[in-house]
Amino acid sequence: MRPQISWTFVGAFITAFGFAWTGDAAALTLDAGAPSASPPTILPGRVSDPLTFSVVNDAATPDKEFGGFTVRFRVLPLTGATGQVAIGAVTAPANPVFGSTNSFIANRPQPGNDVGVTDFTFGTPATIPTAPGSPLFNYTLEPSADALGDFGIYAVTDFGVTQWVGPSFTAQYFDNVGSGNDPVLLGVVTVVPEPISLALLGLGGLAFIRRNRRTKPRGTNR
Repeated sequence: MRPQISWTFVGAFITAFGFAWTGDAAALTLDAGAPSASPPTILPGRVSDPLTFSVVNDAATPDKEFGGFTVRFRVLPLTGATGQVAIGAVTAPANPVFGSTNSFIANRPQPGNDVGVTDFTFGTPATIPTAPGSPLFNYTLEPSADALGDFGIYAVTDFGVTQWVGPSFTAQYFDNVGSGNDPVLLGVVTVVPEPISLALLGLGGLAFIRRNRRTKPRGTNR
């Protein structure tokens, strides 16, 4: 049976095994699988296809000793968005970063929109390549039926809850997720109406135009 974990455990684990908190010293970045340059689209009221959180080595050489990670993330509406998007299932990827030795655990401090994931190995640390990097975990999104617009995927940084374990059991920050208190935007997803809904809207518009034409007085040019 897999051990249960809470975010208080993370600090205890680091203390117990002599992990030291360090500054931004590594060339590893966190990727939410939804780059803001080309946000994927999801449908309201439908569970999305799986997205993947990955770790990417943005240095010249892929010789990092990656021994574990804690990632806490949430989904928040951006300007103009309506409804909400909850985080659904969190699962191990087909080719986990630590192979079969991982201890993949998911935790929900605030069910629905704030999820924490921890994984570590006591075996050989992983080597993280350059892009596309190595997958950490998969997750799905669950938009509400009234959701529309852009939603941001944010890494939570409070109390160092998003970090990775490096050489000599040192906990380090990802290059793009530092030690501040503000969530860091990692990606964007867009909730769009279903195609049939758009078609119905189009038919409704045509019906309105036809009805409007029929009710115009004769001799009217407008």
